[in-house]
Amino acid sequence: GKDSSTQEYHELVARQVADFLHPKWESSGGILTMTDVFCLFNRARGSNLISPEDLRSAIDLAGSLKLGMSSRTFPSGLVVVQQDSWDDNKMAQKLAKMCEN
Repeated sequence: GKDSSTQEYHELVARQVADFLHPKWESSGGILTMTDVFCLFNRARGSNLISPEDLRSAIDLAGSLKLGMSSRTFPSGLVVVQQDSWDDNKMAQKLAKMCEN
């Protein structure tokens, strides 16, 4: 039925997004806003654009697909996509180090 094909489509998009973001994590520090991911990914696709809802569903699947990324919503409502290796404690240490220099 439609549900399984929709699920398959979102899994496909999740894998495409993971591949697409892989080279970008380094420069982004392992975190991008959902809006940035949406714009960058659709710009790269050129045609056959995906909707924000499809992107959101795909990113929500990424965790269970073990694609190394997941979405996170901050109290402000900002939604980000973060690399699984991205970790608040590590980030806090990194920022503290930067402030020392």
